[in-house]
Amino acid sequence: MTALPELAITGSTGHLGGLLARQLADAGMPMRLLVRDVNRAPALPGALPVPVDYADAGIAAAALAGVKVLFMVSASEAEDRLQQQYAFIDAAAAAGVDHIVYTSFFGAAPEATFTLARDHWATEEYIRVSGRLRRSSPRKPAATSPSTTKPRRRRMPPAPATVRRRGRWMRGSVRIRRLLPEICPVRRRRCWT
Repeated sequence: MTALPELAITGSTGHLGGLLARQLADAGMPMRLLVRDVNRAPALPGALPVPVDYADAGIAAAALAGVKVLFMVSASEAEDRLQQQYAFIDAAAAAGVDHIVYTSFFGAAPEATFTLARDHWATEEYIRVSGRLRRSSPRKPAATSPSTTKPRRRRMPPAPATVRRRGRWMRGSVRIRRLLPEICPVRRRRCWT
């Protein structure tokens, strides 16, 4: 039996996780794609789809066994979202995951007016205070839909720097490349082009 990859990616059926998984596959990195439905997982070279459920610690711990680095996209919006994420983080710690790269939210803070920003802050804090895991929390801007990456058709005055940065989050692979040293330090070489 061959060893399972030590890198796990959640959210590979979505936009951000899918971009990262494709770029890592192009670089030849073996990975586990942790998905709710393995039939929806992208078919990528070196990628092994593994079923997982954030809320079920037993299934999550089995899926994470042997993983060293976990790229964790936040759970779907639900009333028990935080509890699901906490259960998944606990399962990662129990499975021996060394490093979680958690995609957080720009402006995440306990007093944020936007509920999801508070949820992201709470998840960051949960990972931090657990003390069992190394963590990275790149904070993505609120507007990361594919529509924000389309070039403008008409000439407009330049936007403020914060708006320009938001638009670049998903453009090409600018931000993905910044995540890669966090995700694949095991190889001690650049795993991207």
